[in-house]
Amino acid sequence: LVPYESHTKVWLLHWLPKKLFKVFFKKNKAKFIENHLFLDWPWKIKKIFLNEKFIYENLTSKRLIEMPDSKKLKGVAMKIRKLTYKLFIIPYFGKFFLKMLSNFYMLEIVLRKKL
Repeated sequence: LVPYESHTKVWLLHWLPKKLFKVFFKKNKAKFIENHLFLDWPWKIKKIFLNEKFIYENLTSKRLIEMPDSKKLKGVAMKIRKLTYKLFIIPYFGKFFLKMLSNFYMLEIVLRKKL
């Protein structure tokens, strides 16, 4: 659900139906995007893990309240992360924004099999 796709430098790519994004890209590039950049929705992944008897911990929110790393992010991606970081650390309201917007960032989870 990330609004900016940094590999292709296209806004809202992940929000388009797969058939529609092909119109915007040459055939070879569209194939790459379809095979490598369109992943499952976060709630679908969580549901799969719960059905398979895994315990998962969502680390996405923990990552987002850390200072953005300038070694990993550049340009527009870094500006967006700095802006949202400042939003997420606002006392009281930051937790609300973090919960609402964390679905629009790359999901980061740790899995453990239930005993």
